[in-house]
Amino acid sequence: VLCQFAPHAKPLPFGSAPALFIGASVLFALVAVEMFGSPLLRNLQVVVGLIGGSIVAAALPAEAPDGVEGPGSYMTFDKVSSAPAFTYLWRYPYPLSVYAP
Repeated sequence: VLCQFAPHAKPLPFGSAPALFIGASVLFALVAVEMFGSPLLRNLQVVVGLIGGSIVAAALPAEAPDGVEGPGSYMTFDKVSSAPAFTYLWRYPYPLSVYAP
């Protein structure tokens, strides 16, 4: 089974070393915050672990797939840079009204 978590990198077999390393870095961040963190960081433990894992995934080089120039990465911001600066998020209008007696 190939992991399709990074379309800009070659698919890796399930349980491959880079995927395990990223997961272990998140687990290490969670344990480190639990042992040495302040009460505020302990409340934000999952967020800190995900941010730490994202930093490791962005810094970890990946082998680029065939036909793609340069080294790949397990995390890119291509969709973020091409997104509009402001978007109207409401899909359905809410029936708001004002009662005037």
